[in-house]
Amino acid sequence: MKILDKNLEILKKINLLKIEGIPIYDFCRYKHYSTWSFNQVWLWDALVNRSVKKQGKNIINTLKRIKNIIQYSILALLLILKLRINKTKILVYSIAKSKKDFRLAKVFNFLEKNNIKYGEVVHGFKANSYNAKPIFFIDLVNLLFSSKKVSYQLELDEFEEDQRDYLREVINRLLANTVQSEKKIKFIRWYLKLTGINTLLTIDDPRYYNELIIAAQELGIKVVSFQHGRFNKYLTGWINYNIPPEKCVAPDKFIVWNKYWRDELISLSPVYDLYQKRIAIGGRPFYSNNDFIATQFDGQLVVLIPFELKADKETVKNCIKQLLLIPRLKIYFKVRPDQDIEEQLKISELHDFRSHSNFNIIQELNTEILKEINLVIGTYSTLLYEMIESGKPVMVLNSNNTQADNLVDDNLADFLIDDLVDLESQMKNVASTSIDILKERKNTITTQVDIDETLEKILKSPKVIGVIPARLHSTRLSKKMLADVGGKPLIYHTWKNAQKADILDEVIVATDSQEIFDIISKEGGRAVMTNSNCLSGTDRIAEAINNLTDIDPEIIVNIQGDEPLMPTEVIIKIVRKIKEDGNLQMVTAVTPFGDSIDAADQGNVKAVIDNKGRALYFTRSQVNGAFHHLGIYAYRKDFLFEFVKLPQSNLEKLEKLEQLRALENGYQIGVVIGDWQSIGIDTERDLEQFKILKLSENVRN
Repeated sequence: MKILDKNLEILKKINLLKIEGIPIYDFCRYKHYSTWSFNQVWLWDALVNRSVKKQGKNIINTLKRIKNIIQYSILALLLILKLRINKTKILVYSIAKSKKDFRLAKVFNFLEKNNIKYGEVVHGFKANSYNAKPIFFIDLVNLLFSSKKVSYQLELDEFEEDQRDYLREVINRLLANTVQSEKKIKFIRWYLKLTGINTLLTIDDPRYYNELIIAAQELGIKVVSFQHGRFNKYLTGWINYNIPPEKCVAPDKFIVWNKYWRDELISLSPVYDLYQKRIAIGGRPFYSNNDFIATQFDGQLVVLIPFELKADKETVKNCIKQLLLIPRLKIYFKVRPDQDIEEQLKISELHDFRSHSNFNIIQELNTEILKEINLVIGTYSTLLYEMIESGKPVMVLNSNNTQADNLVDDNLADFLIDDLVDLESQMKNVASTSIDILKERKNTITTQVDIDETLEKILKSPKVIGVIPARLHSTRLSKKMLADVGGKPLIYHTWKNAQKADILDEVIVATDSQEIFDIISKEGGRAVMTNSNCLSGTDRIAEAINNLTDIDPEIIVNIQGDEPLMPTEVIIKIVRKIKEDGNLQMVTAVTPFGDSIDAADQGNVKAVIDNKGRALYFTRSQVNGAFHHLGIYAYRKDFLFEFVKLPQSNLEKLEKLEQLRALENGYQIGVVIGDWQSIGIDTERDLEQFKILKLSENVRN
């Protein structure tokens, strides 16, 4: 077993530890999130590198800390001012060490091309890189809420004796970080609220973004994350081994490059297996050459080797040394464009090869160089996958730190075996891979979606949205929203049915129940937590809209959570009517009473309509000529917020019908009439009837 796999087993065992009888992932929490899960990448790095960062406490470090807090605070305040003055609604989180993160190049390009204002967030600071650009730093939060030393008793008998002292130090240091997470989240939430943004676009970086995502989601800020590199079993922060997935953080949308990576992520990660609906295939956020430039092997080997920060230096160095002994062989060593060349050579310990005539250092890959290259060798770089798309045969260098085993497992590459004696014949054999096989490999991992199309959909401001108020506790039928119908809860069926109405740009569930919130989120939908003390569904909707800063709709449709069969046509017609008649602030729907609807039942609300299609009155009493009222409304946004501020009217209290508040205050309610049927789930009988309908529907399908 290679060292990486041994370390992975240690990490899994650590995540099963208990402290004072409580699982380590539950020992430190923020609401239902495991803050221990935030530290998986750092735990992994500590296991791999066998080192723990230690901050010395002396006067110099203290002064430096104070200086950084002041500097970062000023820049953070400048960013708030800039975002507010420019009315900027989008913030981009990156991990750049240069002016712009090249891994989000297409995102920046799209925003600038479409004149969309944005701010940028990074976790670190280099003054000479950013000039005077005002940026908020996650480092500021870490400085303000630095961890304090803790020393919990840990049962480490299952670990080897020589590991225990080191592991005890590592775990306690990371537990100290988790204690501060709640303060960090609250601070970031406060900060984000001041910025006034409604959308956070972020690189997928679980080292730093967990608190940021939670804070944004609590404010109703839409969080969209972009894949920036490959996925494998060693990317611990994405996978969170042995931690319940529902306790881990996930963005509202995770944009991956293609189906290959979507399937890879789901197979590796219990978190994204749970939240599959949040994953969208949306293309690459950075520029890459995907042209198929397969090169016919002519006997001369031209090899591309990428700089890989965490590669096994000795193995790579030894490999290059052996390669340069092969007659006529040429090497292109591809360094990263965002880092200093000399620094990368120093890290790789490859300075000695600079003088070799066949060792060429390049920062960019152009078409001419790609035409020359007939073989690529590496241990984990994202560039390996890009080169497969460009039609290049790839060999994975086997070492203790190799992380591209899946390429070989998926028949996308070959291993460069440890025996370097027969190196030349191995390489020539792989370099001669047929064009047909190279095309098959390209098709497997090629991105077919243009990310500009994806961003267009993400950043489109919804104009008409449906909101389903879903209170957990109900008077007549307890917890009916969670009632099982064909293996899915009732609220799921209502939400799914509402999505059939294409006139709605988005459908949201507003709830006071964490369970309902989790159900909709798991299905890839959007739910908003609201106060359990809301007096009505309309109040709940207004609170949800007020909390969702990324939405500025013109029209809101109130869809009852217990109306899973509301006809799509009803939704379309009430929206069209309120759009067409500027005098209407509110529109609802009715249908004639028939044999299937009991007009005498006070549970069936009656609507009296005038000759112009406006509501005269609503009542629970039987009235000749009245229509059966369907519990659905379309409101203009401004009216909705005015309506919930009005005190309950006398008629409203008498009839227990909140729409009478609008009539008593002089507002007109438009009405659409049609021969529609729906089922309101108020009793066990209603529920059983709906179950029979769903069962017969499934049989027909």
